[in-house]
Amino acid sequence: MNEKKYKHQETIDGYFSIDLDDDIVSKSRLFDLYSVDIDSDNLVHGIVAMMQTGSFDDCKESSLKGLKDIVEGKYSVRLEKWENYDDPTYRQIQYYAWQSDSQVRVQCIHWASESEAWLEIIVQSTEIFEAIEKYYKQTL
Repeated sequence: MNEKKYKHQETIDGYFSIDLDDDIVSKSRLFDLYSVDIDSDNLVHGIVAMMQTGSFDDCKESSLKGLKDIVEGKYSVRLEKWENYDDPTYRQIQYYAWQSDSQVRVQCIHWASESEAWLEIIVQSTEIFEAIEKYYKQTL
């Protein structure tokens, strides 16, 4: 596992990511890229699955809505909506819920530098969520 571990791109230090794309035999039809986020003690703090989906509008109107409905139905959770259209570098719409010390969210994100949007499902601990917020506050 250590040979696949690399520094988490959205934290300052203490967290790492491991890509699992080649290790997952039976993949979801919704996602083709998978990773886990761990700390220095190899404790899992996040699970991410994603897939490029075409345009941002296609992602949010069909893929995201369907995924939101699946998560709400399967896990009996009500996801709240959050959107960001003000930043010129990306557009994002997400549905999220906090449960005890972790967050689950499904989202479409479109980076201005890329031609396609990404559909993502993310489960993160409070600790890594806060580390990512700290990273963006310090680097922007």
